Amino acid sequence: MSTPSPIQVLPLHVVQIIVSHVVGSSRVQFDGATANSNKSKVLLRPLLWVSRNFRTIAYSLYCSHFKMDPSITPYLESDGHYMFQGRRGFDYAAYVYLGYPTHHLAKDVEIEMYENDIYSGSTLQMLSCAPYSDCAFPLARRVTIVLRADRGFMGSGVNPANSMWVEANIGAFVERIKSMAPKVSTVGARPKNLNELPEIGSSHFGSFLSQLFQVGDRIEYAHFDDITIPVVLRLGKISNLVHIECMFESVAGNISQYIQLARQNSPTLQSIDMESEHTIDVLGLVRSPTGSPVTYPRLVSLKLWGSSEQGVPQRLVVKGDIPFPSLRCLRLKLDYPFDDDILFRGNAASLECLEVGLNHTTVDMLRRHNVFTPTSHPKLQCVKIGHYGDLVPDPFPSVTECTRFVLSIAPGASVREMHGLPTNASILPVFPAGGTHTCIQVLSLPRTSLTLWEAVTLVKSLPLLTDLYTSPPSLGPLPAGVTLAELPAYIRSNYAPMNERFRCWHIKFHMFGEDKEIVICVLVMALACPNFDYAVPSIGRRPSFMRLLEEKINTEGYRRYATRLRRLLFGGWNGKQN
Repeated sequence: MSTPSPIQVLPLHVVQIIVSHVVGSSRVQFDGATANSNKSKVLLRPLLWVSRNFRTIAYSLYCSHFKMDPSITPYLESDGHYMFQGRRGFDYAAYVYLGYPTHHLAKDVEIEMYENDIYSGSTLQMLSCAPYSDCAFPLARRVTIVLRADRGFMGSGVNPANSMWVEANIGAFVERIKSMAPKVSTVGARPKNLNELPEIGSSHFGSFLSQLFQVGDRIEYAHFDDITIPVVLRLGKISNLVHIECMFESVAGNISQYIQLARQNSPTLQSIDMESEHTIDVLGLVRSPTGSPVTYPRLVSLKLWGSSEQGVPQRLVVKGDIPFPSLRCLRLKLDYPFDDDILFRGNAASLECLEVGLNHTTVDMLRRHNVFTPTSHPKLQCVKIGHYGDLVPDPFPSVTECTRFVLSIAPGASVREMHGLPTNASILPVFPAGGTHTCIQVLSLPRTSLTLWEAVTLVKSLPLLTDLYTSPPSLGPLPAGVTLAELPAYIRSNYAPMNERFRCWHIKFHMFGEDKEIVICVLVMALACPNFDYAVPSIGRRPSFMRLLEEKINTEGYRRYATRLRRLLFGGWNGKQN
């Protein structure tokens, strides 16, 4: 068998896997010429990126498009390439190898595998072969296990009733990780997708975490759910957690156990991510059972996404200074009523990003109790608003009030991004020319359908705006005496140059909206803003829209600006899809 030549790799910072494609018995060789072919690039793009810096290696035992056959183990070729075979469906196979023997330089190692293969021993078999020898990663300080779920592929040999066998495989796997990375100090485990953990493995996941977390002295990316959290706590105290996330659906009592775990690790925690269908008692995070305060000096990200339970409001409470002095990102869902003494109020001097789920029942309460004031977070740069409960595009007169409140909670001199404002075209008076929010660079109005003139007015009032997100715009009434053919000249003489920074209009396409009117709006914006070069649809490329755009550029009134407008056909449509 001929040996593939080393591939000149892309200058990215993650080392993963190189895959050569096999069709039948014909093997594709990756030499200096074919590695740069279009076909090779298409094959390599989703499967492998290798860095010349070699700081991180992510060995994905199961690539996104190729699943490895556990009966075929990796082997070391004479020139230092590591090879093993995989299979794609039933017709394709792949030879996978690492272009250079660089694993010994890796400081961060990420291993992706199926959860059930840990329990069945399949992963251990793979990690017992080259290139995964003892001390394979002598410099590695961080090891992260990324778990994938596939009930129908390689985990089918797991017998959930054979607990002793599963526990033995888990223990052997953890010992293998320790021998491969003897200097590891930080370990982590997280699912590839929060909803992906298979039912067959969940009962063993707590045991797996408890054993894995004994490897290092710091723990990252720990995921807990209804089943795993009580198992983990029963098996012993876990300390030095850095990142933890949980998702509870059925067992409300486990939330208090999770909060207890977070409270125990308050000195080291950097992020908390919690989703629940039950009441979240945030007081439990910041107060011990004896009533003494609990502070999280290193916490930079806090996400609390929950629901009210049988009409009982969540106790989302902090009064005075928020006990998260380093907090930079706060995400809260507020879709339930509040009592007057149940508030999230306080100062977060380091807060940069605020994401809040609102409906109209909460706005008056937040304003009445002076929650989220500009003085409480002077460094705020990004505000994101979610839509929950009964909040729809224009269901009630207070939509504008909700928008005004959102804008009022942020100091205008620092805010750079605003996403998801719940409003319609009535937002325009909120952004007067020369107003307090002229520093906004990114504005997202996903439920707003502006007319052309409203969009032009909005862009003109925000001189630093670079990106605008809206629903499909409409043309609206034309100025008196102006025809569609005269519209380009009218815009050029009355509006251009308008905003030199505005470059992209992200349009969320759906069944509503006339393509012809949208095309005119995009072309007019390109004529008014000298650096505007693309509009981006959120759902793929629309060939019909592109054809209309090109046809319109060649019609009367636009033909004289064709050289300038044609860049819309080759700008963000190809390279900046949403």
